[in-house]
Order: sequence, then C-alpha cells, then structure tokens
Amino acid sequence: MPRQARKKSASGIYHEEDNELIDLDFVFTIISKEDFVKLHKEENDDKCLDCDVHEFRLNDTDARRIIQKVCKCTNTTEIQTIEIEQRNKYIKKLKEKGLSIRQISRLTGISKGIVERIS
Repeated sequence: MPRQARKKSASGIYHEEDNELIDLDFVFTIISKEDFVKLHKEENDDKCLDCDVHEFRLNDTDARRIIQKVCKCTNTTEIQTIEIEQRNKYIKKLKEKGLSIRQISRLTGISKGIVERIS
C-alpha cells in the first residue's frame, strides 16, 4: 500500500491533522516559526530520561568482601572494635566504594545514624 502524503497546515509545516498530534498554528501564535526551528536545532546537555549513568547497589556478598578488604578484617562486625577515628575513615572509604548507608549499618552493626554523620 503506497504512503499517503501528509496534509499541509496553514503555517506551511507538515503534521498529522487527523490524529491531532500537534497544532502548529497554535504554537506559532506563541513563538515565531524561525525561533521554533532554531530551538529544535539547538544542541544542549540536558539530562532527561536518557540518563547515561546507571546507579546500582552492591549485593551483600560483594559488600562484605569490600568491607573485609577495606577494613582488613575477617568478619564485618570487627569494625565495631576499631578505634573511632580509624573506623570513621573506613566508613568513609566504604561510602566511596558505593555501599549505601543502610548496607554499611546492617553489615557492620554500626548504627545508621553514626554512618550517616560520617562524611
């Protein structure tokens, strides 16, 4: 079946009249045709739904390994017995590695409030 030509509006821009996708005549009462074209050709760095960054959370098994490696301990709850200044440095590093506050708290036994305050 051959394609049908789209109908031309009074503004000279082709669009679907039957489906009423857009009323360009109304749009051109708000903004000039030249500004409309310029606006749509303009490049920008806007981040909308097409975000390139994919955030993810580590599973607890991987998080435990990271805690053990960073804190140099065999059991993740051993961090509770470490000197406070050193513990805080470890928690800061764990946050930088991508562990969430709740995950650090759950796996180490350190309260969520304490983990939140360490920056």
